[in-house]
Amino acid sequence: MKRKAIREENQLVWIHLGTTGLDPKKDVIVGVECVITDSNLTHISPYFQANVHFSAENILKINPALKHTAILCSESPYTLQNIEDTLIQFIRERVVNLWTLAGVNLSTKVLFLNKYLPNLALWLDSRTVNVDTVRELCWIWNPGLYCRAPARKKNMSLSEAIDELRWYRDHLFIKRRLLTAKGPQIKGLS
Repeated sequence: MKRKAIREENQLVWIHLGTTGLDPKKDVIVGVECVITDSNLTHISPYFQANVHFSAENILKINPALKHTAILCSESPYTLQNIEDTLIQFIRERVVNLWTLAGVNLSTKVLFLNKYLPNLALWLDSRTVNVDTVRELCWIWNPGLYCRAPARKKNMSLSEAIDELRWYRDHLFIKRRLLTAKGPQIKGLS
């Protein structure tokens, strides 16, 4: 699969994987969500969501706490292959070139993507936007601001992750204006 190495657009492909746990060696993907935003974090796609068909019994054997998920998956008509093919088409219709993956907990998500959705993983650029990284940098660079950051829920939705990154953009990455005889100039980070 050949790709152009030119980044013509700054679109972010936000992917959330519902899994039975955090270990791709024993856990499985039970749901996939995706939305695409532009560089201003404005949604430019509809919301994609699909559950993977599994018997409720199989999911509950892996993780007995996933009763609601087990019901949703047992009622889903989609295999993981159906979802992967549909999701690739969904993204290709909206993103021109390299796909920049965005989300939370991306190190774990990439392991699951490589194992269970390898054709999708091939389309992803090496660049990622991990909200967790921005959050950690805020803690390091500006602990006072970090204390005012939005509280995190245990299972963050894509919309909540985008909102959190938007908050960091608006509060952490503020450009200072220096007044000069020639007028305001933008310089550095605050």
